[in-house]
Formats: sequence, C-alpha cells, structure tokens
Amino acid sequence: PPTWTVTATMTQTATMTPPVAVMGNDAVEVTPGPAQLTPEATEAPNSRYAFSLLGDVKAIDGTIFRPEHSCKWLGVAGQAFDLQNRPATGITVQVGGSLGRSYIDLISLTGTAVWYGPSGFEVFLSDVPVDSESTLWVRLMDQSGLPLSGKVYFNTSEDCTKNLAVINF
Repeated sequence: PPTWTVTATMTQTATMTPPVAVMGNDAVEVTPGPAQLTPEATEAPNSRYAFSLLGDVKAIDGTIFRPEHSCKWLGVAGQAFDLQNRPATGITVQVGGSLGRSYIDLISLTGTAVWYGPSGFEVFLSDVPVDSESTLWVRLMDQSGLPLSGKVYFNTSEDCTKNLAVINF
C-alpha cells in the first residue's frame, strides 16, 4: 500500500542577545547561550473561521427560485461548500440584525432549500421587499452555536427584481 509522508514548514526567526553581567562599575560580557527561536505565525485572511464568503453578495429577483411568492417576500439564500468544493449540509445558518423597526434573529440549515443547490438554505425575512443597508448579517454556526464564519453584512431592496440576497460560503 502507498506510504503517507507528512511534511511541515515553520518560519522561525533567530534572536541572540549576549548576556551581560555587571560587577561593581565594570560590565563583563558572558559567553552567549543558545539562540532563542521565535515562530512567526502568518494568518491568511478569514482563516480563523472554517468558512468564508465565496464570491460577492448578489441581489436577484426571488421569483427565479420562488415564483409563487411574486413580489410578496424578501429573503436571503445561498449554499455552503467545503474545502473540496463539495456541498456542506446540516450546518446552521443564522441571520440577525434589524429590518426597519423589526429585530431579526432567525436560523436555517444548509441542505434544506435544495432548489438553490444540494447545500442550499433560505431564510424568509419579510412579506414585502424593504430597503436596508448593512443592517442584516448572515453567518454559519456549528451545533454548539460557535461561529464557523464571520458575519457577512448585506443590503436588501424594495425593488422586486432584487428581493433575494444570495450569499455563498
């Protein structure tokens, strides 16, 4: 059978400061000991979360996916994909913020709105399209309620041709 070989690379910076002993008014240099190695961690953008925004947030006509609602709704939908670009289902989707004078705190699961794709989700926000600017956000969470993605803020529109925000992770 094939043999797996694991390799790792770590960037290190060596710092050496010779110790100095002071005796009375005279400074005496002491033979330096081993160098101190300090690892330098480099973090890629959004790497503190398992999922990040995939592409741009799009505002589209919701009747493309939900013709039965016509212009009588406002929503957010999308999909989640893993590192191999496979559908990631069963992940909690949280939508929060405010819409007009209403406070929004809703959840869904990826894989429950398959008309958007195998890992599709959909959250119904209002029965009429409403303008808002970055007052709503969506993020993915694990089963313990810990965030798997950062909050993605999005805009909504009262325009019936832009009543569905599509956000993919």
